Amino acid sequence: MRPVLGAERHVFAILLSTQRSAPPTLVLIGLIAWIWVTPPVNIDTVRVSLFAQFALAAWLGHATGGSEDPAQELISTSHLGSATRLLLAKWLTATAIAAAVPLVILAGTFSYDQFVLRAQLPRFTPEQAVASAVAFVVVAVTGASLGVLATSTLPRHPGWATVALAILSLAQAAPWMAPVTPLAAALPARGQPLPAALAPTVALGLLGGGALLAAARIIRRPAG
Repeated sequence: MRPVLGAERHVFAILLSTQRSAPPTLVLIGLIAWIWVTPPVNIDTVRVSLFAQFALAAWLGHATGGSEDPAQELISTSHLGSATRLLLAKWLTATAIAAAVPLVILAGTFSYDQFVLRAQLPRFTPEQAVASAVAFVVVAVTGASLGVLATSTLPRHPGWATVALAILSLAQAAPWMAPVTPLAAALPARGQPLPAALAPTVALGLLGGGALLAAARIIRRPAG
C-alpha cells in the first residue's frame, strides 16, 4: 500500500505542476461552491451538487489517467512494479480530490449549524448528513473510474475522451442513469430516517465504479 500512496503523491504533484487540467478543475470546484452558497441550503443543495461533483470526478480521473507521457508512465510502472498499481494510484488521487471538495463543505456546514447556531434549525439532520457524505463518496468513486476508463480507451484522443465525459456527465440528469440520479432520489427528507433504498443504491454505485476501473485496467493502452 505504501508504494501506491507514494505514487498517489507523485500523481498529485504532476497535477499541480501542469496547467492543462487546472481550468476545468477550478471551474467545477467553483460551481460546487456556488451551489452551496446559493440559498436555501438544504438536502436539495446536495442533490444538485452531486451532478457537478460527478463531472469533477470524471474530469479528474481523465486528467490523472493521462497525467504522464509514455516515457514517464513506463518509469512509474517500473518503479511500482505493475501497471495496476499505477492505475490505482491515479484513480485514488482523482477520487480523493473529488470527494474531499463537497465533503469539506458539508462537514463545515453541519458543524457550524450544530456548534455555532445551536439555537436555530440546522440545515441538515444527522441522517441527511450521513447519507449525503456516503453519496459524495460513491459519486467520486464512480466518476473517477469513468474518467480513468475514458483515458484508457482513448489514450491518443484526449479531446474525444473529454467530449464523451461531458456527454455522460450531462446524461446523469436522466432518471435511468446511475449513480447520481438514484443516489439523489435516495437522500432522506428532513425528519426521515436513512431510507432502505440507500444501501442497495450505494452498493450498485460502488460495484459499477469497480467494474469501470477493472475495465480500464484490462483495456489500458499506452499513449505513445
